[in-house]
This record gives sequence, structure tokens and C-alpha cells, in this order.
Amino acid sequence: MRLELQGKPYKLAHENVPGAPFFRVDQLGGTTTLFLNTAHRFYTELYTGGDSKPAMRAALEVLLFSIGDCIISAPEQV
Repeated sequence: MRLELQGKPYKLAHENVPGAPFFRVDQLGGTTTLFLNTAHRFYTELYTGGDSKPAMRAALEVLLFSIGDCIISAPEQV
């Protein structure tokens, strides 16, 4: 897996986790992975819904990667 991610700062992945949030982020080495929950209503109705277009999905991904970067770089709360 590490060889696959080498040199890639961002990666998009999908997972099916009923009841979990729409997205989560994880960092492995220098790669930030955005996991989209395909079981979430936001995914089925907005991200891949009938009005969904590639440009809209790309914009959502940029937004979520930006939020994810903030989450990862935030100091841990005690």
C-alpha cells in the first residue's frame, strides 16, 4: 500500500458504513485519503444523485479534502 501511495498527496476512496458520517479522512505518510461513505444519504442523494455532474463531485471533493486537511492538522484535544 505504501508504494502505491508514494508521491500521491491525496487519494479518494469509498466505503460502505451504515450509520457512519458521510466522510472521514486518514493520513498515511504524506498521503491524505478521503473516504466517502456510500451508505450515507448525502452520497446517494447529492454526490451521486440524479443532478450530480463531474464538476460538482470534483468541487465537493476539493471542499472535503480541505476540511480533512484542517482536521488532520488540528492539535489533539485532551
